[in-house]
Amino acid sequence: MIPVIYKKPNFLDTLKYVLGKDDAAIVDTNMMGTNPDEFNQQFLNIKYTKKAVKRQCAHLIISIAHRSNYHEHLLDSQYSYVAREYLKDMGYLPKEESSVAATSQFVAVRHHDRNHEHLHIIASRIRLDGSLVNDSYDYFNSQVSTRRIAAELGLEVTPTTNEAVTSRLEQKYGIITLTSPNRSKSIRDFQKIKYTDNKNDNHC
Repeated sequence: MIPVIYKKPNFLDTLKYVLGKDDAAIVDTNMMGTNPDEFNQQFLNIKYTKKAVKRQCAHLIISIAHRSNYHEHLLDSQYSYVAREYLKDMGYLPKEESSVAATSQFVAVRHHDRNHEHLHIIASRIRLDGSLVNDSYDYFNSQVSTRRIAAELGLEVTPTTNEAVTSRLEQKYGIITLTSPNRSKSIRDFQKIKYTDNKNDNHC
C-alpha cells in the first residue's frame, strides 16, 4: 500500500472529483447522503466551528500494488476496514468506540480508474468535538499504518523511505520491510490528479 496525503481549504471540489468518477463506489462513511453537495453541507457545518483553520479538508489516498504481472484486489468490505483502521491510526477516528465526540466526518470511496484499485478518503481535520487532528507526524504515521494494514490483509508490504518507520514496524508489529532512499516512482505515476496549492502535500 502506498499512501498520499493532501490538505485542502475546501471540500466540494474534491468531493466532486472523487464521487464523479464512473467507477466510484462509496465503501464507508459516517455521514448521510450520496452526492457531493449533501456531503459538503455536512462538512461545512463543522468547518465553520473553526474558521481560523485554513486547510480543513484532508484528502487521503491509498493505492495497492499493481504491476504488469501482479495485481492485488480487495473487496469493498475490506476497503471499509482499511479506511477505518487508517483513520484511527491517523487520529481522525477514536481508537476506543466510547470516544464518539473525538470523531471526524469522513467518506471513503473506491476507484478503479487507473488500471489499479485505490481508495480515496475525504475527512474533516476538525472533529465533532471541535478539536483539530494533529498532523505533525502524518508522513511517519501514514507509512507505519499502511504497511501494518497491508501485512494484516496479506498484501505486499512496500518499502518505506525512512529507517525510523522500518524500525517501528519491526519493533511494534514484527513486520520486516525494506527501506528505499527514493520515493517510489509508482507514487508519482499514480498521482497525476491536478490540484492547486499543493505545497504542504505529503507523498509517503
